[in-house]
Amino acid sequence: MSTMANGLLQMQRLFCDELAHISRRSWRTLPRRKFASTYDKPRLSYDVIAGGEVVADSQAEVVAGKEVVVFLHGLLGNAKNLRTPGKHLPQYAALVMDLRGHGGSSSSRGRRFPPPHNFDACAQDVVETLKQLGLTREKSPFAIVGHSLGGRVALQYSSLLSRDSATIGVNAPSQTYLLDTVPGQADPSVHSVLKAISSFQTPIESKASLVDTMMKEYRISKPVAAWIASNVYRTENGLDWVFDLDVANELVSNFSDQNLVEQIADVSETPSKPLLYQSMTYDAYQDNCDASQVHLVVGGKNKLWTSDVLEDLRSVPSFGTSKNSMFQIHTLDDAGHWVHVDCLEGLVKVLVDNLLSRMHTVLSDDDH
Repeated sequence: MSTMANGLLQMQRLFCDELAHISRRSWRTLPRRKFASTYDKPRLSYDVIAGGEVVADSQAEVVAGKEVVVFLHGLLGNAKNLRTPGKHLPQYAALVMDLRGHGGSSSSRGRRFPPPHNFDACAQDVVETLKQLGLTREKSPFAIVGHSLGGRVALQYSSLLSRDSATIGVNAPSQTYLLDTVPGQADPSVHSVLKAISSFQTPIESKASLVDTMMKEYRISKPVAAWIASNVYRTENGLDWVFDLDVANELVSNFSDQNLVEQIADVSETPSKPLLYQSMTYDAYQDNCDASQVHLVVGGKNKLWTSDVLEDLRSVPSFGTSKNSMFQIHTLDDAGHWVHVDCLEGLVKVLVDNLLSRMHTVLSDDDH
C-alpha cells in the first residue's frame, strides 16, 4: 500500500474516532420507504450509500446516526459517476442523485420534468426530493457536492437556501463543494459532443458502431466516445439514449446566465436565518452568519483553468487559505476534468479533512 493510501486510511480512522465522540447532536435518518410519498411534483432518482455500500430501499434505516451529504453528477452523466467518492465517506450517508433529464430522472425511465430546464429548476428539484424524503429543517443535508454541471446546480441550491431557508423549510448546507466547475460559458467541445449525439438516429445499432462513428466522423477521443456509449440502454428495437437531449441542450445554454464568481461570493458571505446551524464565523465576520463554506476543487491538468479565471476567483472577498476561510480553492495537480476519477485519493482527502473541520466548527459554535 502506498504512503498516501496509508495516510488516507489513518485519517479516515481518526475521522471515525472523532465522530464517535460527538454524541450530543441530533443525528438524522432517512425514511425507510424510498417511494412512500404523496407529492405530485416529480422527484429525482437517487442512490443511498451508507457505510461505504449502496443500500436497498428496505435497508435505508442503516443510515441512522449519520449526517447526509448530497452528490450531483455532471452533464450527460448519472448518479453512478459519483458513487465511488460517496463510498469513501463511510461516516456519512451519501445521497447520490440523478439530475433532471439524466439517468433515472429521464423520460427513458418514465420521469418527465416540466420546462424551463435551468439551474434554478434543477435546484428546486433537489429541494423537492429532500422534502419528499423528510430531509428538512434539522434533518437537512450537511453538505452538497457537485461535479462540473452538478457543481453549478449545487451552488444554485445553496444560493436559493441561503436567501430563504426558513420559508422553504430546508437548511442551507454548511458546505458546498464544486468539483472542477469552471466559470463562464460551456467549452466548445461540449457543444461538439452534443451536436454529434444529436446527429444519431435512434435506435442505435451497437455501442461499437457508436464509438467508431464518434471517433471517425466527429474526431472525438476514444475515452470520451466510450463514455458517451455508456449512456445508452437497450430497447426492443435497439439502443437509445438514457438522457434527454432537449434537457441537456437547454441546461448548457444556461451556462452564460450564471455568474459563478458572484454567486460564490454571495453564498459564502451573505448571512441568512438558519433553522438549525448558527454562529458559523470566520475572520472577515464579527457577527454570526450562516453562509455556506465553498470549496472549489480544481483539476490541475484542465487547461480551462487559466490564470485570469483563477485570479477572478481569488478576488472573492471570502477567499482565503486558512481552514476557517469561507471560500477555498484546492488544486489536484494530477487530475483533469474528472477529478473523482483521476485523483480519487486527493479528492477524498479534501472532503474528509474539510467536512470534519467544518463539523467541529459548527458544534463548537453551538456551545456558545
